[in-house]
This record gives sequence, structure tokens and C-alpha cells, in this order.
Amino acid sequence: MKLKLRADAKDLIIFGIFGLVLLYVIALTISNVGTFLREQEFCGLNPIPAFQYNFLLTIGIWIAIITVLF
Repeated sequence: MKLKLRADAKDLIIFGIFGLVLLYVIALTISNVGTFLREQEFCGLNPIPAFQYNFLLTIGIWIAIITVLF
């Protein structure tokens, strides 16, 4: 049984935007939870701490969610 997958350029652009937004939300969640547990305050809308301190965790969760969704 062969599975044929056809995607237009529009579909790939939508998937890319969805992937970036999902990565941003995951990075915000990880950085805010980590900062809140350490310093008892949130870091706001800055996703950079998630990529500095927890890069493998952030990318691992993103890959896991993308895999489960698609």
C-alpha cells in the first residue's frame, strides 16, 4: 500500500508558519516555567532563555508534538 502525499506551495507555507508558531509557544512555555520555578517571576514573551538553557528539551518537545500531530 503506497501513501501518496501531495502538497502545494501554499500548504508548505502554512505548515512552516504553524511549525514556527508552535515552536514559539513551546519556547515561551518552557522559559516561563523555568524562570518561575527559579526566580518566582515570569520572563514574559521572551523565548530566548528556552534556547539558551534548555535547547534540547525545547527542540525535543517540538519534534514530539509535530510528530504526534502529523
